[in-house]
Amino acid sequence: AFRIHFPRPDAEQRRGIWRGMLGVDSLPVADNLDVDELAESYDLSGGQIKTAVLNAAFAAAEEGCLSMNHLRRAASYAVSAPKSSPIGFHQTALVP
Repeated sequence: AFRIHFPRPDAEQRRGIWRGMLGVDSLPVADNLDVDELAESYDLSGGQIKTAVLNAAFAAAEEGCLSMNHLRRAASYAVSAPKSSPIGFHQTALVP
């Protein structure tokens, strides 16, 4: 079993991740998306940013356009969401 540590991206790196994730043409996006605000306001990992964008896109799909409100809500949730356990197998007791 290996555990690999990835350092959290700084604001400039987060800005690039947000831009890359929002550069997909599968859903229309509002003109006023502020990637700088997202990168500065939310200390997220790359995986958390990806999850936030996907969650925001699902929320926006019904409305037809991804907005800053969708992204703020999804990013806020990603910050406050419980952390998942490390990948691996866990031994559990078998109850007959």
